[in-house]
Amino acid sequence: MGARPHPDSGVAATSATLGAVPHRQALLTGTLYALAAGLLWGLVFIAPLWLPAYPAVLLSVAHYFAFGLGRCPWRGWTAGACAS
Repeated sequence: MGARPHPDSGVAATSATLGAVPHRQALLTGTLYALAAGLLWGLVFIAPLWLPAYPAVLLSVAHYFAFGLGRCPWRGWTAGACAS
């Protein structure tokens, strides 16, 4: 099979570098991240219904704390990365 130019770099790419498996894996990973983000977004509206005894201020603080804490793994676990 002949080489064809890659649209992003203009470099010739073979079928080994443009295989279907990495593309499908990236598509599945992106879809799962989008699903997880949607579920977390919806949880903001469901949590007050599940926990009516807790005040809205406490739920808001917990919401921002949880999302801030979830940001740390992508920034690194050092105190400087999570503090910025």
